[in-house]
Amino acid sequence: EGMFVQLQGSELPVQAELQISFFTAGPARNREHRMPACVVHGNEDGVGLMLRHVDYRDFHVLRYMINAA
Repeated sequence: EGMFVQLQGSELPVQAELQISFFTAGPARNREHRMPACVVHGNEDGVGLMLRHVDYRDFHVLRYMINAA
């Protein structure tokens, strides 16, 4: 339950707490999904994030989006 996020021109310290946010489009409206995360490692290309307290409905939507890409 984590991800690597590529960053350009930004640095985040290890153990930084942040929130992942993304949108999905629906027939009636767009929906925002949010997941708390913590930086567990980083390098010049980006950071590794550990997702915290994941709502599995949001996690399923995120996995679907990644697999469809």
